[in-house]
Amino acid sequence: MKLNKKNYNEWLLEARKKLTKAGIPSANLDAILLLEHVVKKNIETILTYPETLLDRFQINKLEKLLKKRLRHTPIAYLVNKKEFYGREFYVNNNVLIPRPETESFISLLEKLSFEKKQKLIDLGTGSGILAVTVKSLHPDWDVTATDISKKALKVARYNAKRIGVEINFKKSNLFNSIDNNFDIVIANLPYVPTKLPVLNEVKKEPQVAIFSGKDGLNLYRNLFKSSFKKDSFLFLESLVSQQKNINLLANKNGFKAIAQEGLVSVFKKIK
Repeated sequence: MKLNKKNYNEWLLEARKKLTKAGIPSANLDAILLLEHVVKKNIETILTYPETLLDRFQINKLEKLLKKRLRHTPIAYLVNKKEFYGREFYVNNNVLIPRPETESFISLLEKLSFEKKQKLIDLGTGSGILAVTVKSLHPDWDVTATDISKKALKVARYNAKRIGVEINFKKSNLFNSIDNNFDIVIANLPYVPTKLPVLNEVKKEPQVAIFSGKDGLNLYRNLFKSSFKKDSFLFLESLVSQQKNINLLANKNGFKAIAQEGLVSVFKKIK
């Protein structure tokens, strides 16, 4: 198949047009990210030398990626990266894509100002963003991260190695394969109700990491039944519409709500 010669600017214009026609609101940014990824140049260089010709290999790769994006494959999976709390993480379709709202876990953790060394566990770590970020901010803390997916744990281990932190990774469904003797438990578990409509891009992510029963709280109900240390802290994320029921579950199981930011709530085990 003969591919027409195109320069940076020509490919960008064509890609933006196709993405816009497909109803993708981030058409301009997505086209830039794909081009940066394939030519290994930043946007500043691309805009400075817009008439640089793409070679046959680059055009072929760009067209394959563009077709996937037009089918609503998330851009993060196509370029294999996503930023979280100022760090770049590797992602693929075995893990959820990091969301900005999840940064509230870290901001709340920092606001609570834990002075002494803590023993922390990240349940359902996925790509490892929370465990790796915590360990980066608190190198002396003992950090463990678990997931039920071996493929997700592989991604998390890779991110820990890339960023240069040591974390204890273990395959486990909640605390089924590990004792809960932790001071802090972070749980960004699946919480979307099964029948709640989601974006096309979200349908491309691991569904087991998104949905959790009719009301989305199946896993959280199981979590609250677990044994927790007295005075330990539990951080979790949920929809705003679920927070009232989350608080009721917490109170019923001996927890007191102490902080909240966006979708993230913090509880303390008091009895």
